Amino acid sequence: MAMPMAYCYFQLILDDKGKPIDLGYIDVNEPFAQMLGRTRDQVVGRRYSELFAAYEDTLLPEWLALFPKVAADQATHEREFFSRNLQRWLRFHCCSVEPGRVAAFVEDTTAGRTADGERQKIRERLELEVASRTMRLEKAVEALRNEAAQREKTDRDLQLFRTLVDQSNDALIIAEPATGRILDVNLRTCALTGLTRQELLEQPALKVVGAFSGESTSSRAVENLKADGRRLRETFLRHKDGSTVPVEVSSRYVRGTPHDYVIAFARDMRDRIQQEEEFRTILRTAMDGFAIVDSQGRFLDVNEAYCGLLGYSRDELLSMTLAQVEMDPPEGCHRADFGRTTDQGYQRFESLQRNRDGSSRWLEVSMTHIRRPKGRFFMFFRDITERRRTDLELGNKVRELGRSNAALEQFAYAASHDLQEPLRTITSFVQLLSRRCTSALDETGREYMKHIVQSTVRMKALVDDLLEFGRVDLARRSYVPIDCALIVRQVLESVQDAITGSGAHVTVRKLPMIAGDPVQIRQLFLNLIANALKFRSERKPEIAISARRQGNEHVFSIQDNGIGIEKEFLERIFVIFQRLHPRERYPGTGIGLPLCKRIVECHGGRIWAESVPGQGSVFRFTLPAHNLGPEENSE
Repeated sequence: MAMPMAYCYFQLILDDKGKPIDLGYIDVNEPFAQMLGRTRDQVVGRRYSELFAAYEDTLLPEWLALFPKVAADQATHEREFFSRNLQRWLRFHCCSVEPGRVAAFVEDTTAGRTADGERQKIRERLELEVASRTMRLEKAVEALRNEAAQREKTDRDLQLFRTLVDQSNDALIIAEPATGRILDVNLRTCALTGLTRQELLEQPALKVVGAFSGESTSSRAVENLKADGRRLRETFLRHKDGSTVPVEVSSRYVRGTPHDYVIAFARDMRDRIQQEEEFRTILRTAMDGFAIVDSQGRFLDVNEAYCGLLGYSRDELLSMTLAQVEMDPPEGCHRADFGRTTDQGYQRFESLQRNRDGSSRWLEVSMTHIRRPKGRFFMFFRDITERRRTDLELGNKVRELGRSNAALEQFAYAASHDLQEPLRTITSFVQLLSRRCTSALDETGREYMKHIVQSTVRMKALVDDLLEFGRVDLARRSYVPIDCALIVRQVLESVQDAITGSGAHVTVRKLPMIAGDPVQIRQLFLNLIANALKFRSERKPEIAISARRQGNEHVFSIQDNGIGIEKEFLERIFVIFQRLHPRERYPGTGIGLPLCKRIVECHGGRIWAESVPGQGSVFRFTLPAHNLGPEENSE
């Protein structure tokens, strides 16, 4: 502070009990620092006891006794003493500026003891008074500025609050507890009542809010609300045209300074009531049973469909619990579990429930936990009694069919196996007769003998194929890794004579590793490749064997340029003993492709054919992919 008079600004230092124990220098000017023989930086922030620790220690108690008095009032206090260190008379003019802080103006009164000193004293006293008043004015102006800024901020906050309140979807009503008059409302209240804010102000709250908080008088409502602190109930707002708007009112008693208030938020319930009515209509007319139960299993509401399922009336069910209609379930089923449904939010299960006449009924139950209101559960019931009965009958029939198929397969295997021996004997004797008696027979006899020999050979081939066909299911065992490329090479070596004789060109692309029965997989490729060589056209056979990965399975393809197959026969060729061509032209037993189908299906795949007559065919089959080798091309 630039002034010729010495100036210092003190702060009282208090102990834990609030007793003054020292003085701290908050600010000083250069004349004051020079008076002490120090610089300003050496004084500011130091304590009195630190600066004068070596001398004049008897003055501190006097200052500690004087400065609290100065800090307690607005008057200026003076104190004059002789400084032995400075060898001067000094007069301190002290005044309180802020609570706990004291400003002191110091004047050298040594010369004032003369006539000139008296005049100097008067002048300096006037300067001190002016400086003191100037400081007080500056502090007052600063305080006014702070107050104005705070008031401006408060106004902005109030304007923001007003905007937020007016934008609320809920109606807001602030009422005076003593009289029940409305003190303030928001725009939503005006919209729901059809009145302006000015029309609503100073009106009794009960004139706008029907049966406010459930009481007929304002004083009774306020007293009950004051005791409870907060209330939530459903009531209505009156519109100026005489209609009413159903609302859910949350009211609260607020204690304030200096006045108390009643604040009520009203939420429009018209949409919710309409939705609830639509929901009730849907549930009432639903074909499935419906019930609302609490956490104790007590029925709170049921629809007509559920009453019809069990034969109870609505009133009877509302007096019962879920445990009274649920029967002990068989193994694999369970009762309603409220705790589990609460944790998961939703649960579906099958329940065996008791009818009113003592019979039982199977119901499929969907139970949902409702969080509001807490501890409520929605339950939907669908009658599955007939389905359970049908499933049981179907299961019995499947087991019977399985037993019948097993017996039939065993019989077919045994029959074909037992036919081997007599058929082998017949074939041997027929061939023996053919060799020994052909010369003794005429042309007709030799023709008959030829047919007999051919028939026995065909029958032997048929029995062999039939035996192999029946062996597929019986030969099921733990599958092993199979290198399809190696299997195909072995098959091509076994039919090399047919490939050479027909001049066929066979292309084999990269094939995967699979898991299966090596004997059956070899038979599968052998039958398909042999068919491609057998059913050829006049062109040289072109056969392409490939595979590709598609999802969780491998799709194998064996493509040829043979005679092709008509579209209507593409399914028939997989039926046992079905032939499309005479034996004279294309020999065979009609079991090859059905055997392929059975092998593929036993390995968990499927087989089909695509063909264009005269251009060729492609046989495709799928086998599960087990990632036993490098991945093939995928789609």
